[in-house]
Amino acid sequence: MLNFLTIGLAVLTGAWAGSATTPPGLHAPGTPILPAVTVDVTPEGFNQLGGLASALVPSEIVVDPVSGEEGEPDWCLGVVYSVENIWVDLAITSAVITPRSGYLDLEIDLQVQVNDAYDPFRFDYELLCISDGCNAYVDPFDVGVATTIELALVTGADGLPAIDSTVGEIVIDNGLASNDINLDDCTLADIEEVLGWFGLSMFDLVLSLLEGELEGAVADMGPEIEALIDDAAVGLAVSQEMDLAGVTMQLDLFPETIDIEPEGLRIGLAGASDVAEAAECIAEFDAGGSLATDSMPPDIGEAGLGISPEHHIGAHVSDDFMNQLMYSVWRGGLLCQTVDEELTGFAIDTSFLGILAGDAFDEMFEEAAPLLIVTRPTEPPLVNYTSAHDAAITVDNLGLDFIAEVDHRQSRVLGMDVAADVGADIALDGKTGTLDVIIDLGEDALDATVAANEFVPEYTAEIEADFSSTLSGLIGQFAGSLLDGLSYAIPGFEGIGLVALEIGPAGDGQDWLGAYAWLGEVPYKSSGCDDEGGCDSGKGCDKGCEGGCTSGSIPGRGLLLSLPLMLVLIRRRP
Repeated sequence: MLNFLTIGLAVLTGAWAGSATTPPGLHAPGTPILPAVTVDVTPEGFNQLGGLASALVPSEIVVDPVSGEEGEPDWCLGVVYSVENIWVDLAITSAVITPRSGYLDLEIDLQVQVNDAYDPFRFDYELLCISDGCNAYVDPFDVGVATTIELALVTGADGLPAIDSTVGEIVIDNGLASNDINLDDCTLADIEEVLGWFGLSMFDLVLSLLEGELEGAVADMGPEIEALIDDAAVGLAVSQEMDLAGVTMQLDLFPETIDIEPEGLRIGLAGASDVAEAAECIAEFDAGGSLATDSMPPDIGEAGLGISPEHHIGAHVSDDFMNQLMYSVWRGGLLCQTVDEELTGFAIDTSFLGILAGDAFDEMFEEAAPLLIVTRPTEPPLVNYTSAHDAAITVDNLGLDFIAEVDHRQSRVLGMDVAADVGADIALDGKTGTLDVIIDLGEDALDATVAANEFVPEYTAEIEADFSSTLSGLIGQFAGSLLDGLSYAIPGFEGIGLVALEIGPAGDGQDWLGAYAWLGEVPYKSSGCDDEGGCDSGKGCDKGCEGGCTSGSIPGRGLLLSLPLMLVLIRRRP
């Protein structure tokens, strides 16, 4: 099968830097991870998404006046008729999307009402040069609408992989019966008999009017459905050159497979990351690639350990993909830092050692002297999905060298190896649509050991006992404002949004991060359009609102499918 991802990303970024000499158990820099992410919609999820049909079908249709004639009216040997003041109300009674083998079934049941007793339409006719007429309305009756939806991988106009949706033939099953028509001041039987002389029928006249209007209204569903799905697919693709504190990293994520089975829909995404240039500071430590475990994701609809099984939307993120991201950041030298006044904005001197190491260096530096802290990141960070948190990033042997002038030369007065285990938890408030990311940099997140202590070796045990907690407190003090308030507003669409979210490890090796969401009616703001085409929190977009409106940073129409990827690629909002 044609690998759209390889073609697309080759066009975008040039050939990936894979190498036949990459050591076993590693992904070479920039090698695509297949799959990197999977996004699923279960049958239960499609049941909830059926509620979006309200955005596809108008609630009311105004019918233009209709007139006609049969026979020879000028010789009083025919009939002239007109129908005015017709309006049609449409109400969705059910909408069901059912995954089949290779396609989706969409079935919508409507209840249709034509005028009512308080506001009837007017039927006038002139027969044998005698005018007459009556008021009429139609009792609510049922109409069924059915179609199919197919999804396929294509090469987009930009040469990159894309998802293309195709809506099949739309079939309308009209349940209108003659006894649904109510006439005032005349009987249907009389009208039918009179019109029948000229080959006409009141029932056929009303039916033809309604069929034409219904077909016109429903015909718009095809492009609307395709637009909704295509917008969601756009939200699943990422191609971004990111500037990470001076390190340029290319991140690419594109659809690579589409599977539709009775168990649900799965879109498999391939991903890759790399940096424009490897940093010299890690060259001696670089093993040549990121950790590879090459395990398969859970089946469609399969939940991780401890997760409620009947979820609506699921996303699984490979540890290989996340580890490649971490490796790219590390390979680009982002963890190689010299902590000095230029970086911090304030002078650092040897009194800082007193904070970290007590009075161990007091005799060496009776007066404060300039101090440099240089990091030694000997190993790339790794993700951990089985920690006490939703996810964690572990860093082993992050060296910290404290350098000051001793005997008129720059010397390492203390070297530490720090192991970090930084946890992150993600929480959704189903009442407000707020997604909160909570970072744990507590005392247990750091573990420090002395790697070099030439000058005061007798203080080694004391330094190790106090260093971790003191460093943790200092990091919290300096980085707290950056780590607090990581909140994101998640809009709904047409009143449907996320009501619950559970996260946990998944897969046979517990090396996939699973994010499982439940959909439902939500009180928080929905993306939509007001009557002037602007965004509001009301009923959504009317037909004149091209492209939809957004609330927050996620496209409204693409929200329900693209949202799980936020858990992977979440960025601090401006």
